[in-house]
Amino acid sequence: MSIDRRAARLTPVVEPPPPLARWSDTMAAPDAAQIARTLTEKYGSDALAFAHQRAERAASIGDELALAAWRGVIAATQNLLRRGAGA
Repeated sequence: MSIDRRAARLTPVVEPPPPLARWSDTMAAPDAAQIARTLTEKYGSDALAFAHQRAERAASIGDELALAAWRGVIAATQNLLRRGAGA
């Protein structure tokens, strides 16, 4: 028996992890809303640019979980800024 065959027999079969949960399972909307409020208080209208930069960074390093969370923060920040502009 070759070494390759022996290694193939001894190597456990590892199943791929399940797909990442949707954003709503990752970070609750109230958490994203709180982060959006904090960013808006700190950065004003630049809060959206800050959140986009963080999302881009998460994407560039392949952090899908953080990317999904930052997308939620972006949506919450857009809603908050839109409401503020309409008030």
